[in-house]
Amino acid sequence: MKNVLQILGVFFVGALIGFILLSFGLSVDISMMTGTVVILVLAYLVTKQNNKERK
Repeated sequence: MKNVLQILGVFFVGALIGFILLSFGLSVDISMMTGTVVILVLAYLVTKQNNKERK
């Protein structure tokens, strides 16, 4: 259950950053790409940490 919450949190943060960039007047493409990159990086870090805890 913890993993699901972590993943939801990651997506929420990524979407939030995308919306913030959008509100600063950056184009939709840049905001979407940045949000996606943030989501991918955070998801990678969360997965890495979870794997460490299991071992």
